[in-house]
Amino acid sequence: MSEKSAYKAYQTFIALKQHFSKTNYDYFKYNGRIKSNINSFRTKRDRFQFERLTRKYGESELVEFFVSNLIVKPDVWVGELCRNPDYDEQYQNWKKKKQALTYQFQCDILCLNESTESFNDLFRCTQSEHPKLFDSYNEGSISLETIIGIDMVLGCFRHWDRVLKGDIIWDDFYHMCRQYTPFLNYDAKRRIKFKEILRKEFASDMV
Repeated sequence: MSEKSAYKAYQTFIALKQHFSKTNYDYFKYNGRIKSNINSFRTKRDRFQFERLTRKYGESELVEFFVSNLIVKPDVWVGELCRNPDYDEQYQNWKKKKQALTYQFQCDILCLNESTESFNDLFRCTQSEHPKLFDSYNEGSISLETIIGIDMVLGCFRHWDRVLKGDIIWDDFYHMCRQYTPFLNYDAKRRIKFKEILRKEFASDMV
């Protein structure tokens, strides 16, 4: 594996870490470009970790591997990614979930329907109380991809942000969702399908 490939992996990792951190960096806007040079890369003690990763994953797959783990642990160190098998397991589970997003969404909506008396109750929000839908995500009852999908249909996040802005838990979550959403490629067809599922399960509450 060439030094050039390892350097590219390093650039991608740093770019994605900046994308998911509290900075103004946008991975898509800058096409993954960062300020760096190969000479400084050669002096880094962890450069061999990137060589290991490039042998294991191709360039496009490496982006997905990084993303799948950064959404869980934005400050993860590349050495952890190489040495701890939990991160590879996280990636494999993420791939399976991403291949069945509509099915996952439908299962999660069924779960929500069974656990709440009113669809509207899921979205009520005050400065002292998080919405029940957000609590369901935090408790692990629904996936991150599902709650983002619900927002794509209903636009609930903006309203919640007006009420909860300044709440550390909410602020971190909302930032991460905004940064993660472009990687999901939720197109118009998918949003229509999500809306159909919501209408089917909550027909009496949705207009």
